[in-house]
Amino acid sequence: FLKVDVFCFYKTYKLDTVKFDSKKITINNRCFEKCSSLKKVNCPSSETIKCYARSFNNSSFEKYLTTKEGTNITKW
Repeated sequence: FLKVDVFCFYKTYKLDTVKFDSKKITINNRCFEKCSSLKKVNCPSSETIKCYARSFNNSSFEKYLTTKEGTNITKW
């Protein structure tokens, strides 16, 4: 289980791509707050992902998450 905590990557302006290798992932609120260069969050082995409404700086998680087919993504 991987928990990506609140403000984990806060103001990491040059962050472009992140890879999380875990079957269960929780991406908390404001995790990617002010990450203006973020393009992709790759989760190749995920089965379940829980995202909060503001995980991606008020943008939709669909814009960033890359997962394998069948991954269950829940938005809180």
